[in-house]
Amino acid sequence: MESFFGHFKDRGDHKACPSFESLQHAVGNYINKYNNEIYQW
Repeated sequence: MESFFGHFKDRGDHKACPSFESLQHAVGNYINKYNNEIYQW
């Protein structure tokens, strides 16, 4: 969890979200990317 949130704060575009719904969408997209595309040790 800590690794995910660290990466999300660095790479996610959470500050550009104008509403809570768009933030939810951004987090969902990043979770999908984190689980399927980012190499994990």
